[in-house]
Amino acid sequence: MRIHLIGYNPISHYLAHQLVQHHAITLITSDTSIHDAISPDLDLNIFIGKISEAQIQKDSDLANADLIIANEDSDELNFWTQQLVQQINKRAPCLIRVGNTLNQNDLLAIQQWMPCTTFDPKEWVANQFKALLDFPGLIDYRSLPGCDWSVGISQVHPQSDWCEQSIATITKRYPQLHLLRINQAWAIHKDIHTTIIKPRDQLTFLFPHESGNAMIADINNAPIKHKAIVIGGGGHVGFQLAKTLSPDYTVKVIENNRKRCQWLSSQSNQITIMHQEMIDFIDSMTEEEIENICWCSASNDDEANILAALQAKTIGIPHAMCLIHRPEYQMLAESSPIDALILPKTTVLDHIQPYTHALPVKAIRSLPNSEAKLVLTEPNQIPEASLPRHCHQLPVELRTSTLYFCENEISYNALMKLDT
Repeated sequence: MRIHLIGYNPISHYLAHQLVQHHAITLITSDTSIHDAISPDLDLNIFIGKISEAQIQKDSDLANADLIIANEDSDELNFWTQQLVQQINKRAPCLIRVGNTLNQNDLLAIQQWMPCTTFDPKEWVANQFKALLDFPGLIDYRSLPGCDWSVGISQVHPQSDWCEQSIATITKRYPQLHLLRINQAWAIHKDIHTTIIKPRDQLTFLFPHESGNAMIADINNAPIKHKAIVIGGGGHVGFQLAKTLSPDYTVKVIENNRKRCQWLSSQSNQITIMHQEMIDFIDSMTEEEIENICWCSASNDDEANILAALQAKTIGIPHAMCLIHRPEYQMLAESSPIDALILPKTTVLDHIQPYTHALPVKAIRSLPNSEAKLVLTEPNQIPEASLPRHCHQLPVELRTSTLYFCENEISYNALMKLDT
């Protein structure tokens, strides 16, 4: 597929690196420093200039693109790009990044007279945070849109009733549980009924929402209830997270920029805003204040996020989550006491990938620390014998979808090429 990325920023950089393996990527930007940031080993077509320039449109072959992603840092510019693109290429879908410079009312007004497909990365990230709060005890979570099933990852508490029980015993108790992985071993295609669950085993599983909290509380030995949420960082993601959580939780935002605090305070009277450094705020908390608190590091500074989340755990805050923008920090944070990590770039890639395939895909979800993916498609009847090796249709009852599990990139790419 021929994909045009309009605008260069960390999201474009990550998408280009991930998608270039299987697609022809063209990147159009007026940022002349891009050649220093992009490795010459990547097979990218880079054009320096503006999408409004006729020569850029011609040289980049915009008229023959299969997918266009308008990813400038200005919402207005992205909407204008979509209008321009439609005049040149009516066939290719155009995805518009929003949420940077226009408020929600302005976005709704524009979309009423300009039907389009928009995406807001910070909204996806906020929803990821909220899901981990809605299902406390998970250390990672992947939603499956349009159905009441999700993927969760949790660690077995040493005092959990699950310890020293066989998988057969657990599935009798929770017949809708679909175990995908125990620690680093895939369980989906093996006879694991006699496998004994050990303390601190890490389980990856499919679960229905209706029984999810009870099952996760069992794994963790007790239900976890958060009375209040403290968010470190009041930037785009932190503010979106605060707005998302404020209807259900008492929310406090810690921000070190005074002008930003003043602006945040003017936007909502349901959210408490404090002008303070994250570490200083955590150190000032009393023993009574930390009870039933969840800390969420959500600033733009990965190092500050990790240090704040670690300090939160050190003083006894029961639950701490951390936003990490740079994948190279992931392994460091995973070996720490931090309860859950949010990787926004992976979240964005999962939401963009369905548009990059001819197969009628509803959703693609990457499973952490592996090449494995879950692929949710329109209902189809691919015979089991026709599925690629290491690809399996999961026995989950979905009325309007079919769910596949691919163990690696090879099986995933083979599935995407099947004619359904």
